Parts: sequence; C-alpha cells; structure tokens
Amino acid sequence: MVAKIVEYAVIVARIRYLGTISVQQFANRQDEFPLTLLFRAV
Repeated sequence: MVAKIVEYAVIVARIRYLGTISVQQFANRQDEFPLTLLFRAV
C-alpha cells in the first residue's frame, strides 16, 4: 500500500517536472499504460 502511494507521488512529481506539453505527448504515445498504472495504484 505504501509502495503504491510512493509510486503515485513519483508519477505526480515527474508530471510537474516535465510540464504539461511533455505529459500530453507522453500520454499520446502511451495512452493505455499510464491509465492502467494509475487505476492499479488507486
């Protein structure tokens, strides 16, 4: 449970660091993987 929270925090930190444009490009390239990872984390 704690590991999932840490992973989620790391993902959020990466999103803030990369910026919205890079995140959108990443989401377009790998649309399914981040979503499934996010739902699994929740």
